[in-house]
Amino acid sequence: MKRSTLSHSLLNIILVFIESALTLLLRLDPELRKAAYPLAKQGTVVALRLYLPHVEGFCHL
Repeated sequence: MKRSTLSHSLLNIILVFIESALTLLLRLDPELRKAAYPLAKQGTVVALRLYLPHVEGFCHL
């Protein structure tokens, strides 16, 4: 397996774990959910900048 393919696979796995953690956080924290709901109604786009690994992602609420 090529090194770049392996690193992309590992990155995808890490991003899935981060997405799952954010989903659980929103589901289990009512205060955070209350804060995020008006943003979702406005169609706000949130930028997530992660430094380990260095990734920038955008989430449309």
